[in-house]
Parts: sequence; C-alpha cells; structure tokens
Amino acid sequence: MKKFKAAIFDMDGTLLDSMYIWHHLAESYLIKNNIPIPDDLADKLVIMSIQNAVKMLIADFKLDLTPEAMLDELHNVLADFYRTQADFKPGAKEFLQKLRDNNIATMVFSATPEHLLHLALERLDAKQYFSHGLLSCDTVGYGKHKEEAFFKAAEHLGFAPDEIMIFEDAHYAATTAKRAGFSLGIVADKWERRTQELREIADFYIEQNFDEFPVDNFF
Repeated sequence: MKKFKAAIFDMDGTLLDSMYIWHHLAESYLIKNNIPIPDDLADKLVIMSIQNAVKMLIADFKLDLTPEAMLDELHNVLADFYRTQADFKPGAKEFLQKLRDNNIATMVFSATPEHLLHLALERLDAKQYFSHGLLSCDTVGYGKHKEEAFFKAAEHLGFAPDEIMIFEDAHYAATTAKRAGFSLGIVADKWERRTQELREIADFYIEQNFDEFPVDNFF
C-alpha cells in the first residue's frame, strides 16, 4: 500500500465536533431579527466562507448594516464557542500524536478564519500537532469548491498531491480534493447528509473514532 508523507486536515466536522455552531449561526441571527428562514439556507451557506455568507445574507434579506458590523457580531459568538466549547472528535488528538511520532508533515486547511482556529487549538493545547501550522481559504484566496484551494494548501505544505492525504467531512470539499488528485480520509459527521457518496470516494472512511484508521498502513 502506498505510504503518504503528509496530511492536511479540515477542522470543523473533521477534527472538531463543531458543525453545530455553523449550522445554527445564520439561522439564530435571522430568528433574532424576526426574519423567516428559507428552506435552502443551509445548502447555500455550506460552501461559503463566513465573509461571503455575510454578503449574501445582507443582500438577500436587505439588512440595514455593513458587512463589517455583521461580521463583528457573528465573530463574537463564534469566538466564544471556540474559546470555551469546541472539542476534538473521538480519537483525534491521539491520532495526531501518532502522526507526530512518525514525523509526518501536517497542517490545518479550513474555511474557518484562522483566529478562531487558534482559539480552539490554544484551549486544547494542540498547536504542536501541526508542523506546518494553519491555513484558511481566505488566506489562499479560494474556497474548497475550487481545486486551486487544495493545490495552494499542498504548495504551502511542500509536498505533491500524490504524497498527501486529505482529511475532510464535507461532501463538497472532499469531491473537490478528489478531482484534484488527492487521496481522502473521510470522517463521518452527523451534519453531512451525503454519506454514501463520501463512502464511495474515500480511501478510508472513519465511522466513529479516529482509532479506526490504520496509521501504519497509510503513513
């Protein structure tokens, strides 16, 4: 079996059990402001950065505030969550330690703003597990619906796509990475509905706990 030299991890829904806050953030904001919630809101937001989501919400609902003001309000809610509540999925920290012990190059590549990721990793004492740090879609200039996003992440890490395994939970990101030629470790998450399609493209599918993943077979 081919051995990989590096790993790129999504954060929310992959390493962290944190998708709840994202699925309810916009909804909670609209409810607070007495705005009816469209049925397709979640499907629209799932592929967007928070900056693009704010622009869409302001435009679609004709909200009388600036993107900066809305971002500040949402970021305060998110920052409190990452600072006090966000936690690893089962086995994730131990899995990261195994990769570190094997001298595997690792990094986080997430659509979540980097300052929020830092808050969570500081609380969890986990920054040491990522040899190449954190990278966001905002920093590279592409969302994960674009193959260029993963090529930029690989460039940052310093390895070719065929030397890297990507760990994701979201269908849209995983299918993009697969098209770009990366191998996939898929982490099941209750907020992702397209599980069968993810099983079909996964090189390994983690059902419940990272300890299911045979590290020595892949790294």
